[in-house]
Amino acid sequence: TGLVLFPPGTDPKKKRRRLLFAAFYLLVVASVLWPIYPLFSGIRPMILGLPLSLAWVVLALVAGFVALLALYATEEDSEEKS
Repeated sequence: TGLVLFPPGTDPKKKRRRLLFAAFYLLVVASVLWPIYPLFSGIRPMILGLPLSLAWVVLALVAGFVALLALYATEEDSEEKS
C-alpha cells in the first residue's frame, strides 16, 4: 500500500546509486527551467557555433544521457554478477 520506491530487500548500494541518479537528473531538468535557465539565455558568447542558450540545453541533454548510460552500465554489471 502506498508509494514503494524500492522493493523490500533491495541492496543498499543499488538504492544509493539510483537515488544519486534521480537527484542528478532532477538537477539537469532544473537547469533548463526558470530560475536557472535565464542566467544562460543570452545569444553571446557563441559556443561551437551555437548561441549560449542552445549550448546550455544541449549540455544538459548530454549530461542526462551520460547519466543514463552510467546507470545502465552499473545495473548491467550488477545483474551479471547475481
